[in-house]
Parts: sequence; structure tokens; C-alpha cells
Amino acid sequence: MLRYRNEEATMTLHAPAMWVFILSLVLVVLAVVGVFVEIPYLSMYAFWVAVLAYVVLALGNFLAPLKSA
Repeated sequence: MLRYRNEEATMTLHAPAMWVFILSLVLVVLAVVGVFVEIPYLSMYAFWVAVLAYVVLALGNFLAPLKSA
């Protein structure tokens, strides 16, 4: 994840795989819908579902092995 070049740490980022992006998008759409429409369990945790969507997308950027899955 970190590469050292000229004694300076650089972080390598990758574009997320399409399935990671779609998963993140579905989760955030569910979170937004859960705020406006009462969906059991989802409406109670809509904020955390949105945070999970962001974490999934961030991991898709950091981890290159997710592209091959």
C-alpha cells in the first residue's frame, strides 16, 4: 500500500472495480431511501449503511486484489 521513493512515502491508489463501485452505490442509495421511507432495520442504521458504502469504496481504491475478483 505504501511505497518508499526518495525516502518519501507515497500511497498508490487504484480505480475501484466496477462491482465495488456498484456495491457502494447500492448501499448509499439504500441508506438515502431508508432516511425517507421506513424500512425495517435499515432506517435505524441508515447513517452506518452510508458509512459502510464509503468504506467499501475506499477499500476498493486501496486494495488492488479486489479488481481481480
